[in-house]
Amino acid sequence: MKIKSLFIFITFWFAFSCVTHLPFSSAKSKRESIKNIKDYIHFNKNEFNSIKNNDSILYEMSLSIEKEMDSKLIKRRLDSFLLNSYSKKEFLHMLKLDRVSNGWVFELDRNADESKLLKIDSFEELEVFMKKMDSSFSGKNRIKIKSDTLSPKD
Repeated sequence: MKIKSLFIFITFWFAFSCVTHLPFSSAKSKRESIKNIKDYIHFNKNEFNSIKNNDSILYEMSLSIEKEMDSKLIKRRLDSFLLNSYSKKEFLHMLKLDRVSNGWVFELDRNADESKLLKIDSFEELEVFMKKMDSSFSGKNRIKIKSDTLSPKD
């Protein structure tokens, strides 16, 4: 009876220890990501305790670090989230937006008139738009500004 109970216990323990931690591929990758986040962001204990059990936030932050985003930008986004300026969904979207933006910095503007804003429905659509914008301002497509148009007219 003891051997059977011990076998069942070991089987359940092994089964639960091998479960993946979505969105991470394994518990090991989650531990490595947490270590990278701690080394890269340098936040205090309270900040880390508020996000340590949220796998989606840890995962998006680890992807941002892998993309070598500026740690100050990630920290600023995290601070806004912790101060309730961003919802969890907004925070995750801003991290993803920062990763695909090719150096552009985006901010949320809740006071803007929606009729004057671009409507982009997906990150794929955003990536296509960003590539078109980058290509239109590079190489032969430079914008020329005449110096006399910048001076005030009397």
